[in-house]
Amino acid sequence: MTLTLHGSDGVTFPDAVGGAMDGADVAAGKSWVSLQTQTASSSASVNFTTASAFDGTYNTLVFTMTNIVPATNAQTLEMRISVDGGSNYLSGSDYNDGWAGAGQTSSTILGTTGSASSEGACGVVYVFDPTSTAVDKLFLVVGAALDGTAWAQNNRAAYQGTLAAVTAIQFFFASGNIASGVFTMYGISKT
Repeated sequence: MTLTLHGSDGVTFPDAVGGAMDGADVAAGKSWVSLQTQTASSSASVNFTTASAFDGTYNTLVFTMTNIVPATNAQTLEMRISVDGGSNYLSGSDYNDGWAGAGQTSSTILGTTGSASSEGACGVVYVFDPTSTAVDKLFLVVGAALDGTAWAQNNRAAYQGTLAAVTAIQFFFASGNIASGVFTMYGISKT
């Protein structure tokens, strides 16, 4: 899909199978659908449990994270999935990511993030084919985090513990609350 922002400049985003969506995809009805926005304010976690997001309508779920700041300095932003609508989030050692490696109890989405007013993190997480029961869950993360003068980024993650459909997603810092930030969930339609 190509988004046009204030004029003719377009931004191309990947579709659910790794290629770029183009005008034909948009004409066929594929589009980003805003499903839910949550603003964190001293929140232990941000949980996305909207049933219609996890009903098979969307090939890909996309989460944008804007100006995410931890309450506790120097923390990583983590993600977990649920297969029971958010009653429980899977925390076995089946997560694998580009930051912390294999055998983790959550996926590190963004690297060490500072809590000062000039620090924080922004990013985008793509969750591919979340309702499939045939493949492991794959995530693509594009983002950056600032802690003092050091910055960190992450670019991939996976969950390999179950083939069950994902029915909820949770974001949280490794320690302490999410002081502030905006999380938005989009669905990319299958048709």
